[in-house]
Amino acid sequence: LWTIGVMVHSYVILWFLFIWLHKKALSKWCIAFGLTTVMGGAASYLGNVITVMLFKLIRQTFIPYIGIFIFGAMLAEHFEYIQSTVKKWWPVALLLSIAIRLLNLNWSEYDFLPTLFLCLAIVGFAYQVDIVKIKHDLSYGIYIYHMIVLNAFLQIGVEGTLLNSMAVVILSVLLAAVSYVTIGSISRAKRCKIAN
Repeated sequence: LWTIGVMVHSYVILWFLFIWLHKKALSKWCIAFGLTTVMGGAASYLGNVITVMLFKLIRQTFIPYIGIFIFGAMLAEHFEYIQSTVKKWWPVALLLSIAIRLLNLNWSEYDFLPTLFLCLAIVGFAYQVDIVKIKHDLSYGIYIYHMIVLNAFLQIGVEGTLLNSMAVVILSVLLAAVSYVTIGSISRAKRCKIAN
């Protein structure tokens, strides 16, 4: 559940960064991505020079993770330009993600490098293969709610069977669906107004 606080921080910061970067050249996005990536990498090494409590607090903010949010926004903002490269090279991105993880070559929080290449691989694969058409995307809601459901099950002592695992999945999907048609519909309507 610690990721929820990080996401709230990151979306607030990203909103301000997006106002500044929206409709700007890809080079400016790359500079912002590079700076936030360096900031996140530097945050990983603060544990050696500051108190444990302060380091833990920093890890609960946007600082170590904002680079990956910037990367996602950059992909969305310049996708027409990036799309052909990502579609062509997604297998390479997937192999790099696996290799970096297996060789433990990562240097920052949240497995930044393998996550970055995995994002490219997933996006490239999705647009290259383009077989399944998803009308209502519940993936974000499932991501948000699955840990809440899982932790609730663990707290009440329900764990360890295939049936319980299936119950977690089903409840997570149901919560995601309810969220999609309630909070999600309001959010999508506002996003359409902003885009227009």
